[in-house]
Amino acid sequence: MTKTLAVIGAGVKAIAVAAKAAELRALGVPAPDVVAIERTAVAANWQAAGGWTDGQHRLGTGPEKDIGFPYQSALVARRNAELDQRMMRHSWQSYLVSSGQFAEWIDRGRPAPTHKRWSQYLTWVATNIGMQVRTGDVTEIGLQYTDDATRWELGTREGVVHADALMIT
Repeated sequence: MTKTLAVIGAGVKAIAVAAKAAELRALGVPAPDVVAIERTAVAANWQAAGGWTDGQHRLGTGPEKDIGFPYQSALVARRNAELDQRMMRHSWQSYLVSSGQFAEWIDRGRPAPTHKRWSQYLTWVATNIGMQVRTGDVTEIGLQYTDDATRWELGTREGVVHADALMIT
């Protein structure tokens, strides 16, 4: 049975974990299904609607430190380079190429993207990997005990999410 990892928040960390898990599964390596529980939208804190930024500020860290950075996997013996190559499909540069913005970004001296543009990149990754996102506020966190397992139980107004592991971002 595939394990489930619930992540509270659908930001950079959740997307990076979900992308790595998706690529591990594509390699035939067991990895959990990742379900993010997010109050508003993927990458919301990088958008004006998230309330933390107006979206126009520039990213303080180079965008090359994207969801696959540092591209030095140590999870799958003899296949880590392959995993890193697969993660490159979700890189900042891949996003720019796919959206027709790469040449302009290079020609302008690789400027730091705005928070809004960064949120668009993160949303692109989440969409490309088919990230599971449940919208809602987590109102309760508890444990569900059965004869053979203990699982997390995350209550939201929209329903309950059960998971084998929990990550809070």
